[in-house]
Order: sequence, then structure tokens, then C-alpha cells
Amino acid sequence: MFEINLDDLAGGELGEQFQAASKKVVENLLDPNTPYKNKRSITIKLVFEQNEERNDVAVGVSVETKLAPRTPMRTNLAIGKDLRTLDEELRANAIHMTTLSSLVDYIKAGIDSMAEHMLVQVVSPTEVSLISMLNGDRKRECLAEVHADVPEFTYGKFMDSEAFLIGIRSKFIQNDGAEALLRFAGTVQSGTVAKYGDDGISQSATVNKGVVGKETELVPNPVKLRPYRTFTEVQQPESEFVFRMKDYDNSVACAVFEADGGAWKCQAMKNIKLYLETELADLPQFTVIS
Repeated sequence: MFEINLDDLAGGELGEQFQAASKKVVENLLDPNTPYKNKRSITIKLVFEQNEERNDVAVGVSVETKLAPRTPMRTNLAIGKDLRTLDEELRANAIHMTTLSSLVDYIKAGIDSMAEHMLVQVVSPTEVSLISMLNGDRKRECLAEVHADVPEFTYGKFMDSEAFLIGIRSKFIQNDGAEALLRFAGTVQSGTVAKYGDDGISQSATVNKGVVGKETELVPNPVKLRPYRTFTEVQQPESEFVFRMKDYDNSVACAVFEADGGAWKCQAMKNIKLYLETELADLPQFTVIS
């Protein structure tokens, strides 16, 4: 009896078509947008057509799949209506400020209508936002953003002693630590910082004493400083810094490195929150958070 090997039929094309059909069925089964109850099928169809002498037969080969239809999507069209969202119509652009006192003045003036309850959020030591309670769309309106205008000072980077001294004098609150740095960095001799015993914390260098006197002293470390890093209306947090020096290009380079792990930020935000709570004590509809 004559046997037909499906793997060899049409030069292996039947097998390739079957694999492609199987892939379609599996993808359809896994598609969440199709009904899970529908049956899927693969049909292999062979059509035989012989000649009059019955010694040659043409075989037509096809592979067909029956898949579950995708669930139709639905949407709505609004005709003759303004479809702009409430965000565009009813939400104001935030006012930008640089001081906490300006925010307090704006709130107390009652110039703009606000929600029944408002949040004053201390976002960071240099940012505060005035935002509304959730509306019906579960969204908030930001009426004001306050960004502190603080002087820039580069921490963790060496700079020449003149720029360092100017920065310490103008961008730090003058306390015992700042005075110690000014006194030491302003009198240290170039070329002597290399002659020190350095244990990672302490250094020693030769400083000028009087007109001609010289003396070796320890570099003050760690030193407590109060840089201007937050709003001027609140107390600037004091934190520890590591003071380092090195000889550089026939002069002395200085740097301070933060050594409190960023704890000053938490204290600054507490100070801001306390200030705002005190100033807004007579307005219970405003809640201050940090």
C-alpha cells in the first residue's frame, strides 16, 4: 500500500505551516481580550486531483486555524460638548516666591479663594509648597511654591585660601568654628602643609605668629559650622565639618567636607515647620506637614 509521510509532503512546507498555526493558537489562548470558553482548532486540508491516466496526482496542502475573536472595544463620542478637562479650566498656575514671610503674607491676605482645607508642605530645606485638599477627581491644586535663595558654597572641593576665606566670612553665620577657620586659614604658610602627621582627621601646619614669628599648630577638626543652607527666617542648623588643607600651586588650598550624614536637613525642615505653624496658628484650615 502507498503511504504518505506528512513530514515530507510539499518539501516539508506542511510542517512549517503547522508550526506557524500552532503559534497563532497559543497566542490567541493567552490573549486576555478573547473569550476563554471559545474552542480553537487547527485543520490540515489535503486536496487530491489526479490525471486521466490515474498515474499522477496533484496534492493541494493547506493549514487553517480557527481562533476566538477579540472582544470589541467600546468608547463614547461627545458631540457638541467642550471636552477640555477641569485641570485646564479651574487650576491656577502656582505663584513663585523666595521667602517664608511672603508665603505667610499671601495666605493671610486672603486674595485668592482656596479649598476648605489646605496643606503647607515642607518639601526640603529650600522648598515649601501650598497645595489644596483632594478634589472630586482625586487631584490637588498647587497655589504657591517657595524656593529659598541661598548663597552657593562648594563643599568637598578644594579652593584657594582667598576664595575660601571670603566664602566662610560671607556665606556662614559667624560662630566659634567659623572664627577658628578664618584665624587658621588666614595665617598658614604656603609649603608647610605637607609637613604634617595626618591620621585622616587631624593635620598640622606652620602658621605665622605676629610679624616674624612662626608656630606649628593642629588644623581644627572636626569643626562646627552654620552655613546659610535654608530660609533666612529660620535658624540655620549647626553641623560638623571636616576641614582639610593642602599645598597647591605655591599657595594653600582649603576645603570643608560635610560630616553629619545630612542630619542638618531634618533639623532645617523641623525649623521651617515650627515657623509656619507659629505664623499660621490662627488659621486652623492650614495644616503644615514635612
